[in-house]
Amino acid sequence: MIPWRRVLRDADPPLAFAVAALLAIGIIAVYSATYYHSGSAPAGLYWKQAAWLVLGFAACVAAAAIPFRVFDGLAYWIYGATLVLIVAVTLAGSVGLGAKRWIDLGPLRLQPSEPMKIGLVLALARYLSGGGVNVTRARFLAVPLALASVPMLFVLEQPDLGSALAFGVIVLAMLHWAGLSALFVFLLISPLLNVLATFWLPAWIIFAALLVWILYRSKLHWIPQLGLVVAHVGISVVTPRLWAGLEGYQRERILTFLDPGRDPSGAGYQIIQSKIAIGSGGWLGKGFLQGTQKALSFLPHQHTDFIFSVLGEEFGFLGVTIVLGLFALLLGRAVIVARGARSRFGSLMAVGAVAIFAYHASINLCMAVGLAPVTGIPLPFLSYGGSFLITCMILVGMILNVAGRRNER
Repeated sequence: MIPWRRVLRDADPPLAFAVAALLAIGIIAVYSATYYHSGSAPAGLYWKQAAWLVLGFAACVAAAAIPFRVFDGLAYWIYGATLVLIVAVTLAGSVGLGAKRWIDLGPLRLQPSEPMKIGLVLALARYLSGGGVNVTRARFLAVPLALASVPMLFVLEQPDLGSALAFGVIVLAMLHWAGLSALFVFLLISPLLNVLATFWLPAWIIFAALLVWILYRSKLHWIPQLGLVVAHVGISVVTPRLWAGLEGYQRERILTFLDPGRDPSGAGYQIIQSKIAIGSGGWLGKGFLQGTQKALSFLPHQHTDFIFSVLGEEFGFLGVTIVLGLFALLLGRAVIVARGARSRFGSLMAVGAVAIFAYHASINLCMAVGLAPVTGIPLPFLSYGGSFLITCMILVGMILNVAGRRNER
């Protein structure tokens, strides 16, 4: 029997079922979202999505069939190649929706930040699985943080805050899987939490108390503990001044996220219409192709950022529960694959893929119901878009690769 056929045969059936079901729902959702022509959703895009799916399936099979030892050997090369694409889009990318995120390849457009996530996962898996690497020691954290920071800074320049934060999530998840305790992960993200908490005194008091308790539990030497305390005090002092230095429209965007009703016809419009669409679906929804928010073009970017709102309106609570259940099945099975892998590289590679799916799904779903700002993060397997769909399928292939070779080292 040909080895790759054995690998595909031994891959995880529940995971494959979850992905197949989500892909089918995605085609249905994109068809519905583009059934009526609108300014943000041209009709007939589901055909293009189906074509991307065919290419994605081929990429998934290839990623599952190639021994993950090959990915291990080429990890840094793949990281370098995807980083070159990130630099290229910064220098000569095309602008869309106010951001320079794409490279035009004739009839196709590539968003390099998507394959860059794969490159980062492979590079981190290669480094963290190397002999002698101990992430509980500070000097071993420099390389992973640098690998994530370089593409993050380039993507922030585009600007694309949502995708930039994805690189941070990937490195934190993989560091934790490699042995970095949750306490130290908290310390790594604590500056961001401090900035957010500074604007509300009760939240800052809770954060400060939690930080003191964690520093006590961490058993760090008193010198780095003192350094962290001084740094956080500085952040708390500087943040209000930075807020005062923002332009009026920048402050308004943040305040509108916290309260969309401040600007219902402007910055808060998307979130308000999304919540109306989901809420109007009720228990069973209005029915396939019967969504009025979508048909009347009230819902912006309904085929990409807000595809979940289309599902909520037309299929109701039951439909979105099924979708959430499929995502839970996908993520749960992927974690089981990572835990069962004998290869440290394979296990870390699978966890990196899980981190990407979990981040995209959670941010997009929170965005649709008004719990996160509108950042342009698509929903895996459901949102329209070729670069992201193919990236997701490659990530699925990588997980299936590890599942089929779970006993290899």
